[in-house]
Amino acid sequence: MAEIKADTLKTALIPARILHTECLFVASETQLEIRVDDPANIASAQIILNEGAFESFRSSGYEIGVDISKLQKILKLVDNESVLKLELDLEEWILRVEAEGQDYKLGLVRRELLDDEIPDIDVNYTTKVIIPGDEFVQAVTAADQFSEEITFYIREDERALVIRGKGDIDMTKRKIGEDSLEEIEVGPAHNTYGLNYLGGLTDAIEDDVSVHMRMATSERPLELKFTFAKGHGEVEFNIAPRLRGR
Repeated sequence: MAEIKADTLKTALIPARILHTECLFVASETQLEIRVDDPANIASAQIILNEGAFESFRSSGYEIGVDISKLQKILKLVDNESVLKLELDLEEWILRVEAEGQDYKLGLVRRELLDDEIPDIDVNYTTKVIIPGDEFVQAVTAADQFSEEITFYIREDERALVIRGKGDIDMTKRKIGEDSLEEIEVGPAHNTYGLNYLGGLTDAIEDDVSVHMRMATSERPLELKFTFAKGHGEVEFNIAPRLRGR
């Protein structure tokens, strides 16, 4: 049994909905973890909601498959400040949801039908950057207007992060120097990623949070981490770069 504000659940589902229509809910006695891996194995996400993200939370532990689109249909009908009551019925294999006086019964996805194994990525990251959320969102949003891909690279001589969106002719670029970054560990890093993944992720990033980035070269994944729900929720998002022809 859990009670959670609609706005918190909406934000938690944003990284998941980018990757798949289904996800895995893994609940312990103290937290709910949402796991999702996209079918193309390009990106994966882990979203953790601890007890503080809920109005109330009680669980003895379970793993269930959830259709994200069904939950989103409910969330579209309610106010952000509304509280949703969630109750799992394993006998009927349904998730009961109550919101604004309306009752819903959602069928669950069988655990064995989900490809939810988050890959164990062994990456020798060369660079770590902590960037203000508003800087990250502005740069990615601008790139999304002019390109289908986004490039992150480090200017080692200037100790700066550069975020660039480039189309066939059009281009936009944002250079964020050390003074505007919360932290930077300089090393070689240069890779390009699909905005069909990262463009939508900005909807989950609040202006006053920090985005932790770990990067490398040689076509290695990008790791992003940030919090939401006043620090009671955390997102880890990993995405593989676009491969270039040799």
